[in-house]
Amino acid sequence: MGNRKYLPIRPKRIRAVLVNHSFSLKRTKGDHEQWEGVVNGERKIVTVPNYSELKDPDLIKSIIRQSGLSRDDFYE
Repeated sequence: MGNRKYLPIRPKRIRAVLVNHSFSLKRTKGDHEQWEGVVNGERKIVTVPNYSELKDPDLIKSIIRQSGLSRDDFYE
C-alpha cells in the first residue's frame, strides 16, 4: 500500500465491505449511517459518514476499529 497506512476511501466502498461481512444498515441520521454486524462473536456498530471521500486517517482508522475487521479488509 505504499507509505500511507490509511488511503482515502469512499463511503460506497465501506458500505460494500460491511455488507460483504454481513453487516446491515440499522439507521440513518443526517449525513451518517449506523451499521450493525457480528464479528468474532461480538456485536459491532459502525458509524459511516456520507461524505464524497474520507481522507482523514484518524476517521478511517476509527471506522475500521469500530467494525472489528482488519485494515486489509477495507483495501482488498
